[in-house]
Amino acid sequence: MSTLTLGLDPGLAPTGWGLVRRAGSVTCYVAHGVLRTDPALDTHARVQALAAGLGVLLATYRPDAVALERWVHYGQSETVRAHDLGLVLGALVAAAGAAGVPTLSVSRAQDWRRALGLGPTATKTQAQHRVRMILGLADLVRPQHANDALAVAI
Repeated sequence: MSTLTLGLDPGLAPTGWGLVRRAGSVTCYVAHGVLRTDPALDTHARVQALAAGLGVLLATYRPDAVALERWVHYGQSETVRAHDLGLVLGALVAAAGAAGVPTLSVSRAQDWRRALGLGPTATKTQAQHRVRMILGLADLVRPQHANDALAVAI
């Protein structure tokens, strides 16, 4: 039996996505990309566009689960960013729920690095190389948001 997992690296622009299929101890690459929004739109319209884009991905690939990278709010200076990301996360969870796909949150600072076999201080470049190696890809995954989403899915 295999499991298809859609990993998401949420952001207002862009949200990275990556799909992997796991059968036993074997993890295989399926697809990756980004959902982009128009920066000229207001925040709510952008969040709605991301939810609609996720709906298309869910209908196209029919994953068994969605793994969301959890964002950590560090301080008052990031309050607006935290609010916007909260809207994005809520919309993505709601879109997955509407499609009947269960979601889980993955801590970006620890869990995906551990899943990749990296230490807690691993760099994004090290993660790119590890994702490429685990999935047997010829090249590094670009853009970075899509690579992060694949790491979350792994």
